[in-house]
Amino acid sequence: MSGREPDFCSSAPEARAALAERQLAALAERESVVRAFVCHDTEAARRGLARHAPGPLSQALIGVK
Repeated sequence: MSGREPDFCSSAPEARAALAERQLAALAERESVVRAFVCHDTEAARRGLARHAPGPLSQALIGVK
């Protein structure tokens, strides 16, 4: 797909988990500069990822600003 991430909802759970881990890594790398979040709980996100709940948005990480 020309270097873009595949559609999240159509990806396998393992691919969604890998994408989420890349997002967590990017957050850890840039959050001290960007300061977009009042609070984020990386370990809670990882626990949620490990549950593998069924559904098209399972393992999706979201942020609310």
